[in-house]
Amino acid sequence: MAGLRHNWEAFADCRLTKAQVDRVRSDWQAWLTMHASRLHPVDSPEALERAESNLRQWSRRKKPILKLESSPTVVSGEVLIAEIPRSTGRESQVNFHKEAYSEYFGVQEGAQARVLFRPVHSDGALGDVESRPSVARKSRNWSFELEAAAGLVYPSDGRPIGLYVRAEDQAYLYCILNPGDDGFASTVSVLDAENPMPGRMMRNLRVSLQELPHKVRQRFLNALPDAFVDEVVVE
Repeated sequence: MAGLRHNWEAFADCRLTKAQVDRVRSDWQAWLTMHASRLHPVDSPEALERAESNLRQWSRRKKPILKLESSPTVVSGEVLIAEIPRSTGRESQVNFHKEAYSEYFGVQEGAQARVLFRPVHSDGALGDVESRPSVARKSRNWSFELEAAAGLVYPSDGRPIGLYVRAEDQAYLYCILNPGDDGFASTVSVLDAENPMPGRMMRNLRVSLQELPHKVRQRFLNALPDAFVDEVVVE
């Protein structure tokens, strides 16, 4: 997960003449020769010692924001419930209010951030981790591209609802509910209790995980332990 959050990578596909290829090869060999004393095979004692040091440092990383106490009925953590507006031609784009975008997802206006999302399917299975850049357009749309929204057929009656559970700093589990889906009606009731008149504006509400309807809450709870875990394989 740290690689998805903090790495910046780039590549280029270049056409070179034979003379240019020879120059690249020569420069590369000169670099290897210059740094030979600092380069080690991955299974060398020096490399293994450094890897062990990295693991010790990683084990001291900041703990997840969401805490599950010993009692399954005691849950702390904030959830964003947000109606999804129609987005013609960009169905995978999910727009948010500016307040939710900056205060909940932690993206400051004028700056770009990379946020991790992972969908939780209706059967409780986890989808792939999505590393998404923030997108703020001149149209004042604040959005993320989300895989679960791709191909979403906007309902003629009612609005889809996205639920986003903060698992770690800028890492979120989410699901999208459509009218008729299990848990949709009970989630709308949570929104109605705060704002019963939707009007043209999309409603959004931040609640605790405990305040979600039981089936929706359990869907997230079942997925949380494996949501954003760095796996270390020791042979």
